Amino acid sequence: MKAFRLLVAVLVVCLGASAQEFEGTKEAAERGDAESQDLLGKMYRDGESVSQDSAEALKWFLEAAEQGLASAQANLGRMYLQGEGVSKNYDEAFKWYEKAAEQGDAHRQFMVGDMYIDGSAISVATFIMG
Repeated sequence: MKAFRLLVAVLVVCLGASAQEFEGTKEAAERGDAESQDLLGKMYRDGESVSQDSAEALKWFLEAAEQGLASAQANLGRMYLQGEGVSKNYDEAFKWYEKAAEQGDAHRQFMVGDMYIDGSAISVATFIMG
């Protein structure tokens, strides 16, 4: 019985901390903090401390990505590449991965190269090279 009470107490504390973390992150995101916007996007994408909501994830990733945050640009690229809450769009995926790659994100540099190799970046490459 003591173990059960302890478990319930731990869950109550953890759930309360999660709700507080979400609210604090949301407040900072609404003030324009790019890292908080990216974190809030992840929370919505993954359903962490909040109900999963791809549209909200996309909104917050876009806010942070437009401020130049590489991790948010990478998260947008992932959503478009995999069709997470949006229609698959290789041009959009490539655009956001390339922005992150240009900032030195090694994994996104690999993804951009891979998209050239497998041809999913061909329409963008054709446009860029004329």
